[in-house]
Amino acid sequence: MACAAARAVMAVMTETQLGRWGSRQEVAIVAAYQRWQASGRFPMLGAMTGIGAMRGIVFEDTESASGAEHLATLLMAARKAGVLLMPSGRRRNVLRLLAPLTTEPEVLDAGLARIEQALETLQP
Repeated sequence: MACAAARAVMAVMTETQLGRWGSRQEVAIVAAYQRWQASGRFPMLGAMTGIGAMRGIVFEDTESASGAEHLATLLMAARKAGVLLMPSGRRRNVLRLLAPLTTEPEVLDAGLARIEQALETLQP
């Protein structure tokens, strides 16, 4: 029975399907980032890095904290909200966004919403 389920999953994971899922993730992540930037509420958000669904968001220094400190605070708040995130970058000031390509759109949207809630905890 387990083998049949595994074969069914593998049949769905075609190169074309993975490409569609990756594109959908890219659109969702970039749209969320642009919304956060446009709001003006998060001055610590810097440039977006990466390509496709493999993205990073640079956290910049502000008067209240360094980019790395902002990111560390965000990581703690996100973890409390049930989202496990990873820092990246030489200065540990880049939020790495790399969800599995098989993540359902609703799950990704919920995760991005929780990240936004965590962003609200940061002091400009």
